[in-house]
Amino acid sequence: MEAQISSTARIFPSSTRSDTIVRVKRPHVYPGGEPLLVHPELAGMGPAEYDLGALHVVPYGPEGSLTVHHIYDRVRFRKGLLRILGFTDTGATGLRGCLDVADGLAIKEKGLEVFREFFSGKTVWLLRSTVNNGGTLGAPCLFESRNEVAVRFYTFDTVAPKDSITAHYAL
Repeated sequence: MEAQISSTARIFPSSTRSDTIVRVKRPHVYPGGEPLLVHPELAGMGPAEYDLGALHVVPYGPEGSLTVHHIYDRVRFRKGLLRILGFTDTGATGLRGCLDVADGLAIKEKGLEVFREFFSGKTVWLLRSTVNNGGTLGAPCLFESRNEVAVRFYTFDTVAPKDSITAHYAL
């Protein structure tokens, strides 16, 4: 007797779970006023809803000596390099496809369990929200701290943790 698969069976249940769907409020309103974004043309971009399981994750390690600025430059360079090599759909690999602070706050709302399922032990840089604070560049990141999900800004001269990643959605 052959095994039968129900037509309602889901092979990848994580892609259909409601707790992995992120709903983002755009544009993000910053407490204390709007910062000077390095890329204001990217502000408010991005999908209003997406599945965490559909994100493309790019690791930046194990060097351990990369600064946030190095990661930012690598994201910008990767898009240009792919275009030079003949790839036409590079939007999701550059800054345009990176997550921003609004995405980080929406993922934080999902809670620690969901964060750990997708980003356990990782620092997720939200580079589309890179800011210029009086000549000092900085970027927010999302990470686990004291059994909760935290979003914090760090200056570009900060040495990024060895477990740093960027996450990108398909555009």
